[in-house]
Amino acid sequence: MDDTIFDEETEEELLCYVEQDEEREVDRLAQEFNEALQSDISAGFAESELEHGALIVTFEGRTFILPRVTGNENSIPFRVLTEGGTGLAANSLSFEHVVGIIHRHPPSDLSTLSARIGDDAFNRGPSTGDLATAETISQLGGGQNVATYIISPDGDLLEYEGYVQPSWARESYSDDEIKELIEAATEANLLDAMGDCIL
Repeated sequence: MDDTIFDEETEEELLCYVEQDEEREVDRLAQEFNEALQSDISAGFAESELEHGALIVTFEGRTFILPRVTGNENSIPFRVLTEGGTGLAANSLSFEHVVGIIHRHPPSDLSTLSARIGDDAFNRGPSTGDLATAETISQLGGGQNVATYIISPDGDLLEYEGYVQPSWARESYSDDEIKELIEAATEANLLDAMGDCIL
């Protein structure tokens, strides 16, 4: 007699939705951050060509997002993200309280249209530096999962788990196929950030 209660697909679906339920508040905060940032950029209150980001933290049963910080065109320095008046110490927090990092990749400034399209497509995903930052915070905090939320140059919110670049980010594409292929490759990350599953 087969004692299996769920087939493999049903079990995968169940695990996905359990995970999404656990992350619901973190996802909501990431979505609200993105909406507010896009609004500020449109209104001229935030510079479009710079990276903007924040830490999402859990403390005493409450999950919230720290104030937004701004970096340069290519990064947000680690100390800017974690120190200073808006950082962890200023809010009586430590690395163990961090459950997510969110930041925006600004539009490409490369010289040709095809190069900009390709650069913006790759910026739907995390850089090695983005993932190293999340992993470092996790290690300093005791090993908790730290999700990486990326806001793409066109305003999409994507969620990445783990600290290794997705395989598509290490591949080569021709200019005429890169955007379509990477958008397809990141569909699950787009849904994950919205609290949904692709199965």
